[in-house]
Amino acid sequence: MNMVEITPDALKLHELHQVGIIVRDVKAVARNYWDILGIGPHIMFNIEPVPGYQMSYRGKPEKYKFIASFCQVGPVEVELLQSLAGKNLTKNIWRNMAKARTTCRSW
Repeated sequence: MNMVEITPDALKLHELHQVGIIVRDVKAVARNYWDILGIGPHIMFNIEPVPGYQMSYRGKPEKYKFIASFCQVGPVEVELLQSLAGKNLTKNIWRNMAKARTTCRSW
């Protein structure tokens, strides 16, 4: 197997487009972001199984549910995610991460 060396310079973000934050209560966090920080307004969606679409987690069928909230802060999209049911990556991250539950995307 060939190993690829990744330098700190290769990991630097040049632009930030999205920040995803896994939370316990999307509605409460979105309300606080709006009331306290002025971040919003938020658009919320329930993400649930759809008939005819096979959802999976780690390669196995799984019917999971989320609630997600999105808003813009300048050029950056802020996404809040809360797991509601089923096995899923968000629940796994929440359970296994001690403090940092934030993801960032740059392209």
